[in-house]
Amino acid sequence: MYGSFGRFMLADTYGAGQQGKLVACIGDRSTHGGIIILSNQVDDKLSCQDEQVALETAPEAIAQHSCPIEGHGITPITAITVKSYHNGKLILTEMAVAGCGARITPIDRKTYVE
Repeated sequence: MYGSFGRFMLADTYGAGQQGKLVACIGDRSTHGGIIILSNQVDDKLSCQDEQVALETAPEAIAQHSCPIEGHGITPITAITVKSYHNGKLILTEMAVAGCGARITPIDRKTYVE
């Protein structure tokens, strides 16, 4: 859902006491101290508070996580959401898992998806 000026604005509107999962963006950290380095948005870029939202898959590549732990390197990220898409690609959220086992821990932008 877009608000004014094309910004992505979907908040906790699921009902009393219910929230979705925090949206992950480029530069967000993981439990291993790594960061999301590729979002895979090649068309109709989706943003949240001026940050590009990370998506799970795209024909060109997959979202990637750069892990600082020796031997881990750059790994793909797998989404845990099953209902939130942008142009047919799953939106990455908190607790998404990188190939090295790290969990994505986005900052709290007060933006959630189901």
